[in-house]
Amino acid sequence: MKQLLLTIPDRELLDRHPTDPVLWIDGQRLPRLIQFRQTDRTLMWDHEGAPSGTLHLQAGLPGLTPLVLHTSILMMRSEPYRLATELVRGQANKFRNLRVEWERDGWRPSADLEVYAREANSQLCHCLHGAGDSSADERAIATLIETIRMGEAMALHYGRWATAERFAQRINTDWGLQFPTEVHQQNQILAQSDSLDSVTLPLRWSEIEKVPGEYDWSSLEREIDACTSAGLSVRLGPILDFRRDLLPAHMVEWEGDPQTLVTLLIDCVETVVHQFADRVSNWIVTHRTNSTDSLPLADPQWEWLTARLLATGQQIQPAGRFALGVDQPWGWYAGQAGKHVWPVEFIDSILRLGVKPAGIYVDFHPGSHPLEPPRTAVDVIKVLTRFRRLETPLWVHLAGAFGPTTNVETITRGVLAKPFVEQLTWDGGSALGILATLDLERREAGNLAVARPTIG
Repeated sequence: MKQLLLTIPDRELLDRHPTDPVLWIDGQRLPRLIQFRQTDRTLMWDHEGAPSGTLHLQAGLPGLTPLVLHTSILMMRSEPYRLATELVRGQANKFRNLRVEWERDGWRPSADLEVYAREANSQLCHCLHGAGDSSADERAIATLIETIRMGEAMALHYGRWATAERFAQRINTDWGLQFPTEVHQQNQILAQSDSLDSVTLPLRWSEIEKVPGEYDWSSLEREIDACTSAGLSVRLGPILDFRRDLLPAHMVEWEGDPQTLVTLLIDCVETVVHQFADRVSNWIVTHRTNSTDSLPLADPQWEWLTARLLATGQQIQPAGRFALGVDQPWGWYAGQAGKHVWPVEFIDSILRLGVKPAGIYVDFHPGSHPLEPPRTAVDVIKVLTRFRRLETPLWVHLAGAFGPTTNVETITRGVLAKPFVEQLTWDGGSALGILATLDLERREAGNLAVARPTIG
């Protein structure tokens, strides 16, 4: 039996000790959620599998919101690691790799940021090479906080440079708002929509078809009419959101009969697309099929079903643009029983079935779920890069709490830095200020046209 041992800091230095869920990713990139045993200030995990991996956990640092941190590669051994020091290594490695990628794109940090980076690197070296005495954890925590702040400052500077480059090259994007699923407030939002290109209208199938075969489209009809009258492009969906409370009760009742269940799901997509095809051309067909446990299906069955539902919409409206949604983009759900496929691998398997979505709707909702803790802008930029190999445009949705020093501008520019991001939406009106600023910038970049809808 192999064992991983970690010495944890005092509570005064680390506000939150590792608790479930803690994600372990082994050398084969296979995830699992694990639980440590604790004795005094030592965490222990007995493991019979791979001898090395990285640990991802939510922790609180003094003065900062709890967020996800990860270690460098750890080996099973008899001597314990100092958790704080290994978190510093992990954060430093992550940012160092991203900086190399940014500089390869042509970005260069400002003189002030270079000085900041040198000072932080000097502190990092002192931390990693210092003696393991009683003050080691204190130095490590201080270094970790400074490394996080430096990464966010660099991310903002990179994002401003990248968006300026994008607008100058006329690589545009469609941005807009997504109404809350529970309460639609189109009049309040549309009154401030000068900088927006589109509005996303989610639908709750459980409310549209409360009685099997009887549909109530009245609320959705009014919202679509209001948005189109304001000159906004409407994106409709997810048509099927596989969160259990968003599925009609009569549909869940058929989970023991897969053939009937598939027929009902296909009929749902057909009904919605037929109903609104004359006014809507952008759709999100499915959402959460990568992570849901609402129906007793294995990953390959979810992949096949997702591809089938996408093909259904495309057959009805060949000129329409249909996207597939994934949530929890960092993939912590993959450590649960029955879930072993990362979001990118999930979509890649669907593409290999021969279908081609117009976009991948990536839903960032950090802080809303135990398996989706708060994140920084650096984390968002890093995970978006993983989707590049799919060679499919991204429709990004941002909501939730992103981290200790991240503001709306940092995270928005970090997303727009990626030219494969075609559409960007925020919940509610929280992003209207930065979107107005970005809209002015893209209008001034070579008299760039911004006719609605703008397609990247």
